[in-house]
Order: sequence, then C-alpha cells, then structure tokens
Amino acid sequence: DLARFAGRYASPFGPLEVTTDGRRLVARLLDQPSSEMLPLSDTKFLMESMHVPIEFVSDTNGIVTHAVVDAGGEIKLPRLP
Repeated sequence: DLARFAGRYASPFGPLEVTTDGRRLVARLLDQPSSEMLPLSDTKFLMESMHVPIEFVSDTNGIVTHAVVDAGGEIKLPRLP
C-alpha cells in the first residue's frame, strides 16, 4: 500500500513531501516541481525529475521511520511528525 510511504521527510534541502493518489507516489521539495516516483522494488523508487533513488525504511511494526536517498552518498531523511 503506497499510503504508508506518504508523509514529510527532513532533507538537507528542506522538507520532502511524499503524496499518493493510490496508484503512484509523487515527491516534492519546497519551491520545486513535483517528481513522479517510479517503483524499483517494494520499498525503493526513482524520483524521476531528480534522477535520484529513494528507499523507505520501516521498523519492526512496518511503520516507515525514514527514507534513504543515494545522491553521491547515502543521505538519511527522517520522517517528520
């Protein structure tokens, strides 16, 4: 279910907002155009316009706690409340 990935994540570039319409995920940084997220696996997506992979990490209860972006090195994006 894509809805479990939706939320706001802290990034070095400001909050990353991830939304879903039920069929796809869309990522958006403040003041930037939206980027469709293309599935690479069950938890990993490619942010199309940014050309950056993002992987969502869950705790033992299946709750997404953070995401990891691979942009010339791994950047951890904590999920914001």
